[in-house]
Amino acid sequence: MKKLLFIFVAFSFSSQLLAQVSSSYVFATGTTAGVNIIWDAYNDQTTIEGCYLYKKVNAEHEYELLNNELIVSEDSTYSFNDQGVFDPDFPPIYAIHIVTADSVYVKADVYAFETIAFEVPADKIVAMQLKAWNSTQCCQMAKLWIDDTFIGDFGYDNLFSYNFDLESVASPEFEGYLVFEDNSGMLGYAEFSVTGTYLFWVLNTVGEPEMEEIAKQFAPYPNPASDAAWLQLPENTPLAQAQVELYSSSGRLLHKAKPGSHFHKIDVAHLPKGLYLVRLWDGKEWMITKLLKD
Repeated sequence: MKKLLFIFVAFSFSSQLLAQVSSSYVFATGTTAGVNIIWDAYNDQTTIEGCYLYKKVNAEHEYELLNNELIVSEDSTYSFNDQGVFDPDFPPIYAIHIVTADSVYVKADVYAFETIAFEVPADKIVAMQLKAWNSTQCCQMAKLWIDDTFIGDFGYDNLFSYNFDLESVASPEFEGYLVFEDNSGMLGYAEFSVTGTYLFWVLNTVGEPEMEEIAKQFAPYPNPASDAAWLQLPENTPLAQAQVELYSSSGRLLHKAKPGSHFHKIDVAHLPKGLYLVRLWDGKEWMITKLLKD
């Protein structure tokens, strides 16, 4: 049975985020009635004090500050609802300034779209559907890259669809990047990118029921955990190829290690309470289980 995760936001983010600050996603979506912007920003060594959000009404305008006070968060997830002025024909563009004690890191050129949905139609497949801000202006086609590899041209008929096959991907550290061509034949009407980290989070969160059975083979103990959790890897797991990863519910990679034995410890004392995902690579496939921090 197909499982569907709808996010009534669509997202685009730039690789202009610098130095230590990282991000798994930025969502900006809506209509002229309002746009919701949701993003994550995190750093294991540096405290992020908050974010400022800037906006261009369209590509012809300059960036203007939307919030006079820092947008703050108790974890790595931030949000803002923009009820300001919009151009009905062209999407607004946002820039996020992430403030630490000694630096400001910029995520620029975040285009707003209308909707995006992720579907898991089969094991290891994440299907993505994207609807542009105004389909009367956008678009004729979109060009897709994954990292530095050009995948091809895709037609746009009021909806962009693409299936990401994650079966052969050993690590989620990749980025898919789209550039849309408007109806005048000019590229750059809108830009959109998605990290593999976020796609793997969708796969592991919305994935097929069989994954729950696989997870029982290496369930963490104790679960819930307060200080540390131990994983007992299946006996046939080749340690030379094994890899353990821990993700937050927002898709943030928190722990990555090559286990030295079939018992692996994950420290969680420093993490906030909540649900986390644990993944084990056994050299052939990923196994997924859930860990609750109390």
